[in-house]
Amino acid sequence: MPPADGSPSRTTIWKELDIWAKVLVRWQRYIVATAVRDGQLNEDQIEAAYQLFLSDKRLGPAPEPLPETPLSITGRTEEASLTPLFLDSIGNLSNINALPSTAGLTFGEGLTVVFGGNGTGKSGFARVLANACFSRYRPRILPNVYVSGTGTKPSADITVRDASQTRRIIKFQPGIEDVELRRIAVFDTSVARAHLAEESPIGFTPIGFDVFAEIIRVYGKIDNKLNAAIQARQKVNTFTNSFLEPQSPISQAVAALSADTNIATFKDQAVFGDKEQARLTDLDKQITDLKAKSAEQALKDLEEAEADVTTLRDRLKAALSALAPAAKARYQAELDDFAKKIHQAMEVSTDSFKSSHFNATGSDEWLAFIKSARNLALAEDTGYPMDGDHCLLCHRPLDEPSISLIHRFWNYLEGDARKAAANANDVLDKTVKALNDVKLHIFDEESRVRSHLNTLDSKLAQRVSEAVTALAGDRDAVVAILETGMGTLSKASHEDLSAEMGALLSRIETQIETLRTTDRDSMLKTLVSERVTLRHRQVLSKLIDQIEEYIADEKWIKKARAVAKSALNTKAMTTKENELFGKVIEGTYRKQLESEFKTLDCRLPLELQTHGRGGQTKRWLEIKGGYKPIDILSEGEQRAVALADFLTEVGLNPAGAGIILDDPVTSQDHERKECIANRLINEAHVRQTIILTHDLVFLTMLIEAADRAGVPMTTHWMECDGNAHPGLVNLNECPANTADYKTTKKAKATLEEAKNLSGLSRVQTVQRGMAEVRRTIEETIIQHLFKKVVQRWDERVMVGSLKKINWSNELADKIDKIFADISRYIEGHSHSEAYAPLPPEPKDLDAMIARVDGLIKEARPERQQSCLP
Repeated sequence: MPPADGSPSRTTIWKELDIWAKVLVRWQRYIVATAVRDGQLNEDQIEAAYQLFLSDKRLGPAPEPLPETPLSITGRTEEASLTPLFLDSIGNLSNINALPSTAGLTFGEGLTVVFGGNGTGKSGFARVLANACFSRYRPRILPNVYVSGTGTKPSADITVRDASQTRRIIKFQPGIEDVELRRIAVFDTSVARAHLAEESPIGFTPIGFDVFAEIIRVYGKIDNKLNAAIQARQKVNTFTNSFLEPQSPISQAVAALSADTNIATFKDQAVFGDKEQARLTDLDKQITDLKAKSAEQALKDLEEAEADVTTLRDRLKAALSALAPAAKARYQAELDDFAKKIHQAMEVSTDSFKSSHFNATGSDEWLAFIKSARNLALAEDTGYPMDGDHCLLCHRPLDEPSISLIHRFWNYLEGDARKAAANANDVLDKTVKALNDVKLHIFDEESRVRSHLNTLDSKLAQRVSEAVTALAGDRDAVVAILETGMGTLSKASHEDLSAEMGALLSRIETQIETLRTTDRDSMLKTLVSERVTLRHRQVLSKLIDQIEEYIADEKWIKKARAVAKSALNTKAMTTKENELFGKVIEGTYRKQLESEFKTLDCRLPLELQTHGRGGQTKRWLEIKGGYKPIDILSEGEQRAVALADFLTEVGLNPAGAGIILDDPVTSQDHERKECIANRLINEAHVRQTIILTHDLVFLTMLIEAADRAGVPMTTHWMECDGNAHPGLVNLNECPANTADYKTTKKAKATLEEAKNLSGLSRVQTVQRGMAEVRRTIEETIIQHLFKKVVQRWDERVMVGSLKKINWSNELADKIDKIFADISRYIEGHSHSEAYAPLPPEPKDLDAMIARVDGLIKEARPERQQSCLP
């Protein structure tokens, strides 16, 4: 029924849930939306809500793909246009149970009833409508399980129309919603069950408010999943078992691992490479040596090592300086200058002494020859050559030109070019000597300094050895180039280990100072402590990945516990439920519900409770005394309560366009069936009403109530075909067609049909018309002669109608006579050959219709006297 004052602005639980959901986060909206649509979340949906929860609280990644949550939690159009909307038809079925693709239904604007026995296919249509329209339960739609190879995606065409008869086809598939179809509400056994739970202390949950109980249940499930995840991540800290005694700051920190541990600090401490391994080796040697020596001997060795390392450092510095890029550039300049001077000297010799008789003038051999001649001349006489002197080589007297040539040779040897070349050569000789004097045989295998350095810092010792080898090789290469003048000096620089050696000297000085000021045991303790720390760093480097995972789990657990305490607290749900209960239930809803109870003959001891129920809710419509429904209500009463609640919600929703009810009278007695029939007929005055039923008595009640109320009614009859396959739909037919036989209208239509036929077809049609007239006589007896005192499909005897009976023996005789006459024409009786009547003709049917119309007129009046004659 519509609201009493006709106001479309009344609030409903669905409208309030949509408003509330706008302030909820995604995981909460998903829970509410799914609870509204499905009543109860299955395990997969709870898992999806849990993953959304983890993502929202930054406890896990977002699920892929993200579960869809509609903008409207309920999917209902509370603020949409209130223009009429009607279901027009459903057809083009695919993979809908065992229904054939040709099966289909049409729907009238008032009341449509689909009748069919069990297994005829009604449930297939009901499942489609429950998924497509607004229902608190969405049954799974399976394909024909008896046929292999069928598809898995059910689909159907649902046609809707508006007041102007404009039609729109909606392609239905599960999960694809149409907002207009959500204006049509569905009620069936599963929906009714959602309102009443045996394990609950409540007597009745108003529609929509069970969402809060489901939210709380799902919160509990999420909390359980979170606790299980916490337990899975909780691990005993066994890392300390890997650290041998004695303790170090590292092992102590590992023992105290927690969610507050800074993993970056641990990663810094977990570095252990070649450098640390070398230091550990050195410490082992030092500790061994220290244990084997006296303090005096250890001090002496350290002082000796300090002196040796200092000398080594200084010599390396000298070698680095001698072979530095700047020094090599200087050597290259000296070599280039020498080459230049030699070239100049050679150019002078070639110009002055060129002769066609000799080819080697100016060569080194030629120069050596001149020098030798000059030295021999000086040995003979410092004035050689003079007049009368002889040639030093051939002993022949020298003439004037020969003397002049020899003097020119002597002048060449004493000239500036030659002196410059000689000076450049002297510079190179000094450089080569200086390089050869650089001491690079300072780190031989058997050297004392190498022994010390191997003990103090073997890694540094290896680097020094490599540096010395490189320096020696480079020095030899430079010398060879300077001596031969062939090749190019390398510009490469060498590693400077001065800082490392300086650090080592500082450590040596510290150890010396320690030995001078403390005893050997204290120094040994210091070295042992450093070794323990290094060994623990070595262990930490192997465990760091596991420790990082452990700390991450601890941080996750700490955050999860904090989140669970706040985000999964159900107090906010209870508060919102209280608020909406007061806003929706305590006012109009309650009055409307009480009206529905009265209409459906539900006499229930309900009272509004405002106290809590085990942390579930604060307000309930409850059976007095807090009894369970199973203790007080029969199954029929429970379903009646659920139906009353459903109709209340529909009546308060101004956008509600229609209702669909699947077997609404299951478990109901005869009297309540009639109440429900009358109530639904009244609802059909307001909005399109579609009923699916297998109850023939209820169908008859609907037909009679619709007839009394003048509600247009469409009926369809579903059967199995001759091969027991469901889905045979007889449109506009009905097994309970009593109303069609209250007059002779149906027989008259058959008469008109027979007039246009001939032969056997006409005979059979006239026989059918006779049978229809016979059925009208039966209805006349029930409806008019006996004034409905006893009716078909009704267990009651209407005693109050006895006083209306206008009995007439003459009328009874007429009825009996006409009934006997009709029997001669129909196939329902066996006739002897001798008395077999002639084939009936249309005129016979016309005459029989006239006789029956006379009976109806004569039987209709009611008795006027106060008692029978």
